[in-house]
Order: sequence, then structure tokens, then C-alpha cells
Amino acid sequence: MRAARIGIEWARIFPKPTTEVKTQVKESREDVTRVAVEDKDLKKLNDLANKDALDRYRAILSDWKSRGG
Repeated sequence: MRAARIGIEWARIFPKPTTEVKTQVKESREDVTRVAVEDKDLKKLNDLANKDALDRYRAILSDWKSRGG
């Protein structure tokens, strides 16, 4: 297998809103130039994530890698 196409459904990974996780975003006109994600924010995202969905995506990617991808 030389190529694969995979779509990640973010709503499966984060079935609940992540709006409580606040990050620092710097913008220049209409462009985002920097996003600062602190360890505490990563912890919150980890707590909100659907671990079963993450395990499923890991299994798909591991299988692909084992086939030479």
C-alpha cells in the first residue's frame, strides 16, 4: 500500500464542546499568527476526549504502518 486516505471525525474525538478550554490566540488582521496551548489546556482536552475513538484511530494508523505505510 503506497497511499491511504483517512478522514478524522473530530466530533467523535470530542463529542462534547471544547469551548471551556481557553487558549491565547494572536491575530494579525484576519490571520492567526500564534496559538499558545498550555499544559493545563492539554489536560482539559485530554479529559474531554473520547478515548475509545482515539484508540480506534490509533488502531487504524498502526495497521497502516504495519503494512508499510
